[in-house]
Amino acid sequence: MEPDNLYAARTPLISVRDLRVCYAIGNPILKNVSFDLFAGECLGLVGESGSGKSTIARVLVGAPISRTGTINYAPDAGTRRLEFCRWIQLITQSSHTALNPRWTVFETLREPLQIHRRISRVEFRREVENLLESVRLSREIMDRKPTELSGGQKQRVAIARALAVRPSVLICDEITSALDPCMRREILELLQNLRIFHGLTFLFISHDLPAVKFLSDRIIRLEAG
Repeated sequence: MEPDNLYAARTPLISVRDLRVCYAIGNPILKNVSFDLFAGECLGLVGESGSGKSTIARVLVGAPISRTGTINYAPDAGTRRLEFCRWIQLITQSSHTALNPRWTVFETLREPLQIHRRISRVEFRREVENLLESVRLSREIMDRKPTELSGGQKQRVAIARALAVRPSVLICDEITSALDPCMRREILELLQNLRIFHGLTFLFISHDLPAVKFLSDRIIRLEAG
């Protein structure tokens, strides 16, 4: 079966049709964008800065952005906000702002466990240790705050926090762009392994075409919306 026909025979987890977003009167940020995201794949979304990639990410996770067009999600995305937040998670480039500067790594990872997972208090530490191990971080950093972590460590903590709720879909928005080449490669390899081990579906957004090619099964290019 040809690749296009293979995807055509499957039901997408997310189906976007004719998405259009305008932040203000004038030229739209997004113009009639359509694509499908299928279970188990990594779909790459590439484009220059300002092309509208991050807007797509925010719209898909339910940010209150005025838009037209349709977005359909798989039934297991749920009908309640809490269910939906478990089903899909967004990781952004700015791990230094995404992490609460007052919280330790343990507190950061404990929060989603408290909200989304029914586990006892005595299990929190073990679950946090497992999350850190899954992103190749030592349990020794649990008591550290973001200012005590490197850029790569902070991004791994952000990934671990997203994994804590056991999502089906991960949207990664430029998460390697602020890292040096060595760390960028390590994060890409980590994402590749997590996808295989956890059976995750990825939308990987970047202006870095080599990084997108490394991870993605399919690539779509966004130009000026």
